[in-house]
Amino acid sequence: MDAYKKLILKISAIFVGVLLFLTLFSHTIYTFNLPGVVVEYPREGAIIRTATGRGIVDFVAKDVYYADIAGKIELLVTEGEIVNAGNILYNISADDKLDADMLRLWLERAREDKVYAQTGLQELRVGGAEYDKEIEKTRLLLQTAQKDVEDAIALYAVGAIPKKDLDDKQAVFNNLQLQYQQQSQKKQNDVQELEKKVRDLQYQIEEYELQLNEGVKGKITAMAQQSGVIREIGANIETGAYINQNEQVMKIGVSEKNFKANILLPANVDYLKLGDDVTLSIRSRNIYNIPGVIKRLIMEEGRLQAEVRFAAEGVSGGETAEIMVHDTSELYKAIIPLSAVRTDANREYILYAERVKGSFGYEYHTKRLDIWVQAQNNYTAAIWLFSTSEEKIAVIVNSDKPIFEGDRVRIVGGSDLVEIR
Repeated sequence: MDAYKKLILKISAIFVGVLLFLTLFSHTIYTFNLPGVVVEYPREGAIIRTATGRGIVDFVAKDVYYADIAGKIELLVTEGEIVNAGNILYNISADDKLDADMLRLWLERAREDKVYAQTGLQELRVGGAEYDKEIEKTRLLLQTAQKDVEDAIALYAVGAIPKKDLDDKQAVFNNLQLQYQQQSQKKQNDVQELEKKVRDLQYQIEEYELQLNEGVKGKITAMAQQSGVIREIGANIETGAYINQNEQVMKIGVSEKNFKANILLPANVDYLKLGDDVTLSIRSRNIYNIPGVIKRLIMEEGRLQAEVRFAAEGVSGGETAEIMVHDTSELYKAIIPLSAVRTDANREYILYAERVKGSFGYEYHTKRLDIWVQAQNNYTAAIWLFSTSEEKIAVIVNSDKPIFEGDRVRIVGGSDLVEIR
């Protein structure tokens, strides 16, 4: 009888052991079938945005040479050639003497054009022209748009408006800001163009007066006014060809006036401003880290065009220049990988892992938390947590299966949160 009882006890112990083993084994299998997630804590930091662009190098200033008389031309330079101030560029031999009455007519037209250009220049300088009215109108709209963005941020923070409304307000502000910069830059460019036109007309006037006083010569010799590079010779202009008076002969890039490059950048580069310092590289010349300054910003065909001016040795124009621009944001309290940001019909949110006590130890379940993305780049996002009593939350940044709020998950490798496993 005692042997029978012992047998029963052994069988019962074995049964309980097998049952316990099967329970633990099935729990282990179940656990390993759970979605595996990688988690990270939000950290303090900044958002760094970068972009690259390229453009063709050109001279900031070009001297344009026109034929003072009609006749046969003798070219003494070629395109791409470097010339110094005073070098002879070409000769023109006149077929016939120019009539003095024609010279007087050209002189009178040049004087009238100069007065007209000076009047326009004065209007631009003193203000009150249409330019200034449009610039002031845009400035007022920009102030209103800025206030709208500030109000929208406050409303979005309390869930009163969707993210799209905030984005729309911000887009309006960004467009007005760019428009204001473009209008201001256009006025500055027009002032510079009129100043150059006045100088060119004065030069023509002096030339016509000189020819009237000394009489028309049968041959003229053109010399380079400033050192530079022959950038362009007019079409069909070659030695022996006939050229008309006032026909454009050539353009010379003025080397002492430095260079520029119109760099094309992605449209989302909204952090550049006029006057920002940048660095360029010209790989074809093995020149790197050239300091430059942004002088103009415009949107063109869905891309941002930035005119960068710079000085460099060994550059002759026509090369490809490259730049990399970057923006480092203010310091944010919560930075997470962009992969952790999720969206639904209402707003942006994250899922995080919460540790709870289960039957076989600690378990991890997903919880949802609404957020506001304050800034982002291609890899990270700065977020505002709308509501949490936790000082630190384990944000789910990746998972090997689709997961939803309330799901049970397991923490897998790749996480920097050893203490939560």
